[in-house]
Amino acid sequence: MFIKNLFVSLISILMLSGCISAHKYSAVGVAQFGNKKLSDKTISVGKISLAGGKDGEVNNPQVRLGTMSSPYDGLYSEYLRRALIMELVESQIYSDKGDYIISGTLIKNEITSPVLERGRMTIAAKIVVSKGGGIVFDKVIERDELWDVPFAGDYARRKAPHVYLRAMNKFVEKVFDKIDFAL
Repeated sequence: MFIKNLFVSLISILMLSGCISAHKYSAVGVAQFGNKKLSDKTISVGKISLAGGKDGEVNNPQVRLGTMSSPYDGLYSEYLRRALIMELVESQIYSDKGDYIISGTLIKNEITSPVLERGRMTIAAKIVVSKGGGIVFDKVIERDELWDVPFAGDYARRKAPHVYLRAMNKFVEKVFDKIDFAL
C-alpha cells in the first residue's frame, strides 16, 4: 500500500510541475479598432526591455508548480515586441523607419492559478512613444485577465497558454487605445 501511495504521489507531482510554452502571438487587428489618429501614421517598434533581466520573475511566469516560457527566444519582452509589430503590420501602419517609435519595458508578467478560485494574468509595461527624438507618450499600462483555473494542475498548465494569448491580445489593444488617445 505504501508503494502504491508513493507512486501516486510522484505521478501527481510530475503532472503538476514542468515547463510549458506560451502560444505564438496571433494578430487580431487591435491596432485598427477605433484608432483614427493612428491610421495616417507610420509606426516602428524599437527595443522592449525586460525588468529584472532574463532570469527575473517577469520572464518566468509560474503556472502551478511549473513555468511558462516564451516561444520567442525565451523572452517575454520579445513576445511583446513581436505582438506590437504584428498588430501594426495587420493594420498596415508598420514601417521599419516610422514617424513614431514605440519602445518600453515589460515590468509585470504574472499568472496566478489558485486551486478552487479564479486565476489572474497581469501584464504591465512602461510604454514610450517618441517622434523625432522627443517623447510624446510615456506611461505604464497594465491589463488583468481573469480565467477559470481547472482544478487539476495538468489541465491548468494546458489552458494557461490559450489564456495568455488572449491576455496579450487585450493588453496590446489597450496599448494602442492609450497611444491613440495621446497622439
